[in-house]
Amino acid sequence: MPGCGKSTTAQFLAAQLRRAGHRARWHYEEETPHPVFRARYEGPTWDGYFADRRDRWAAFVASVESSNEIVILESVLLQTPIMTTLREGVAADAILAHLARVQASLLPLSPLLFYLRHPRPDEVLLSTLAKRGPRWEAHHVQGLATTRYAAARGVSGVSGLLAYWREHAELVERAVAASPLSTLVVDVTRGDWDERRRAILKPLAVSFTPDATVPEASLRRLVGRYRGGAATTRECVITLREGRLVLEGFFWPANPLLPSGPDTFEVESWPFQLRFERDDGEAVRRMRLSGPPLGWGRVDGVYERLAQ
Repeated sequence: MPGCGKSTTAQFLAAQLRRAGHRARWHYEEETPHPVFRARYEGPTWDGYFADRRDRWAAFVASVESSNEIVILESVLLQTPIMTTLREGVAADAILAHLARVQASLLPLSPLLFYLRHPRPDEVLLSTLAKRGPRWEAHHVQGLATTRYAAARGVSGVSGLLAYWREHAELVERAVAASPLSTLVVDVTRGDWDERRRAILKPLAVSFTPDATVPEASLRRLVGRYRGGAATTRECVITLREGRLVLEGFFWPANPLLPSGPDTFEVESWPFQLRFERDDGEAVRRMRLSGPPLGWGRVDGVYERLAQ
């Protein structure tokens, strides 16, 4: 489900594996290019679509087999193909048969499947809508409105989204129950994230390593408003909340920043790094945002600090 913590958990796993001495790569679901997702299929039939996707997964398996890097994928095994097909009227049995064939093709890699499960889809979706704001809600409401799913069931608006995600969740449950992969189901309504993260690390035989800590006085010097240059004129604000830096007005309404080095931070749940740059007098003058292109455009670049 959206908002269950997939991106945050994938980012966490990559960081923990690297701290344990492994080569690890997290592929964010919307990055482009993506080893499995994002290339559009223009063929006339769903059988052709399924075959095309299986070919992409086969190429992915071959690339991982020839590498010593641990690869972390989010969403593209279950969420993305179900969203693509269920919304366009593909029968549930055909969807599940495709997912079973894809998962069987991954067995040579001995992969681990982590399923972040929320037993009450309406609850998590309504919470996610509130956190991500009206633009995210409007995008998904509009996206559902033109689908065969909405037309066949006569649904629309937020109530239509809730109906869709309930049905989506049922399909995921069936796919996970039948999965041939080593699977850990994590109920995100039980315990706290510290407990869940330690449970996720256990089958990887990786010990938990905490994030770096930065004194609050040092963080306070980075707070301010920043504006992009020629490539983007977007503005954003860096604030300090409960001892953590937060990037506001950029991705989600508020994104915590995770320290990764001197004046360097990862944007939580996004594949972007922020590096603050100082002048000779040690005053912070700009921040540099780096990361991959996303399906909806580029946001990387240099952002100058505005006068306080």
